[in-house]
Order: sequence, then structure tokens, then C-alpha cells
Amino acid sequence: MSTDRPMSSPWPRRLIALAVIVLIHAVVFHFIATQRAKTAASADGRQAFTPVERQTGGSSGSLAEGRATGGASDTPPPESHWRFEPLDIWPGDATGAAPSGNTLRASLQGPEGETAAYEKSSVTIKSWVPPEYPRPWAKTGEDGSVVLDVHIDEQGKPTEVKVLNSSASARIEKAAQTAVSSWLFSPPAWRAQPMRAWAEVTLRFNAYRYQLSFIDEPLPDGANPDVGTKPISSDEEFRGLLRALSNSKPTMATLVNTQPDFQKMRTTIIKWGPAKTVRLLNPQETVWREYVAKPEFRSNSVGGTIAVRWDLYDVLHEHVHARWKVAVDPYGRIWAAKADTL
Repeated sequence: MSTDRPMSSPWPRRLIALAVIVLIHAVVFHFIATQRAKTAASADGRQAFTPVERQTGGSSGSLAEGRATGGASDTPPPESHWRFEPLDIWPGDATGAAPSGNTLRASLQGPEGETAAYEKSSVTIKSWVPPEYPRPWAKTGEDGSVVLDVHIDEQGKPTEVKVLNSSASARIEKAAQTAVSSWLFSPPAWRAQPMRAWAEVTLRFNAYRYQLSFIDEPLPDGANPDVGTKPISSDEEFRGLLRALSNSKPTMATLVNTQPDFQKMRTTIIKWGPAKTVRLLNPQETVWREYVAKPEFRSNSVGGTIAVRWDLYDVLHEHVHARWKVAVDPYGRIWAAKADTL
């Protein structure tokens, strides 16, 4: 007589087999994912799925955002400011001496952080016309410097020309603005794209070929000192200067006569000969301007500036007839002298 045993159920073994299969698939999937991550990291040069570092520092929220921006900010830098070397303008020159060399190329001004984007760029004068400066203006003593600030668009055309500083007459300022408004510049480039910019241009109108000066450019308009309206005579000081310049004998060295400009002008005046007659042309001149004294002469002025008035003289030298323009302070001392033959 046989005893019947209950049949064992196959489900436990099937569950075990299914669990083993799932575990094998999980291991395989983890291995494949790990290998893909390593491949992406080696191709990108950094670990995958980490924040993308920008060229300018900081990080983006995702890899896709970093790739979309090219790894750097597209925000353009602020408008740059450039400065040209001074341009000399001479009276009656219909064509003008074309600027050359460094005069054509501006230097970049401003903090290093703002100028780094323009390191390989430049601003140059591509075409220009000289400002109007007829000889009659120069003969009346009209000369001086005009400092202009020029706004240049992406095509290199001036869109605004304003006067920053001037020691010239109103009509010379106007002539300078009119001329520079017609110039053509090469604008600076950022990421190979032309950008707007400001450029400082100084035009020096020279009515006299020979000059010496112990002062620099005048302070901006509005800094006209009130030193009274009574004219100060510069006649005695001017005659002394003429004697010193026309004397070919060796003299004791002083702070004044050791200056290169003094010696250069002295060479010219010695050829002209001593002054035979001296005549002041503007005895009632009462206009004063404040100039910055050169460093070596600042001990004689207050705060590094000096108030001067410009006197015009007609001088008959032994060999030539000349026109002089001298800057005299309220004490009658001469701070600058300019001269040319008539």
C-alpha cells in the first residue's frame, strides 16, 4: 500500500530565477551607464554631469546652458575711451600736414578690466581734413589748443563732437569741431565686431614757429581768475627776456635758461639780432586765464596753477621784423613766449 505525497509547488523556484535575471540586468545596465559616463568625461575634459565652468568664472546650471553660451558671456564691454597724440595745425595750410605714425593711432584709456576685451584692437584716423585756420587769424594772435571728445559709431563716423578744454578763440573751436565732424575713424572691435567708442582729439593751432613755455594747457573753460581789470605792464620783463635770448655770450646757468626750449629759441633769436624797437599792440588787454605750471616751476605758483594774460608785441630786430606773444602773470613775470617773422 503506497502513501501519496503532496506535489511541491514550482513558484518559489520561479521567483528565485526571476530575481536572478533582474539582478543580472541591473548589473549590466549599471556597467553600461558607468562606461558611457567615463567616455563623456574623457571627451569633455572634465567629469560628466557636473556644473560647467565659464571662461569668466562662476558656473551654469546645466551642461546644455554652458554649450549654448559657448562657455563665455556674450555681454559686450562698456564703451571704450581712446586718446590720440596732439595734432599740429599751421595757418594758411590748405591741405594740412597729414598726421603720420603714432599720431594716427589712439591709445586706450581706462581701467585694465574694461580694456582687456580690446587688447588686440585699435582706433585710427582713416581720413581727415584740416580745420580752417587762415593767416589773418594767426596775425591777430589767435592760436591755442582745442581738446575734443568724439563719439564714434560702428562705421567709424563721428556722431558727437564736444569741446573738453580750449585755450583758443571761439571761431577756432568752431573750426576744430566742424573739421573733426567730417573725419572717418576705424572703430575698435570686440569679438570681430565693430563697437562704438569715444576718442579724445587735441588740435594745436600754432601761429608761431618758435616758442618756449613754463606752463602747460589751461584749465577747462570757466576757470578764469578774477585778478582785477587794471592792465599789468609786461614791458620791462619782456625787454629783459629779449636781451637774454639775443645775447650769445655764456651766462650763469639758471632754472630758466637751462631749459631745452629756452636754448632752442635762443639759437633762433641770436640770428634775428637784438631788438631795435618794441611796441605793445594790445595795451588794454584784461582777459586772464588759469594755466597749470610745469612741475619744475610750481614752487612759484599757488596750487600748481598760474593766472596769465597774453600780450602781443611788434618787434623790429636787427635782421627781421617779428611778432611776439607773451604770457604775463599779475606780478609782471613772463611765463611763456611765442614768436614768428612777419
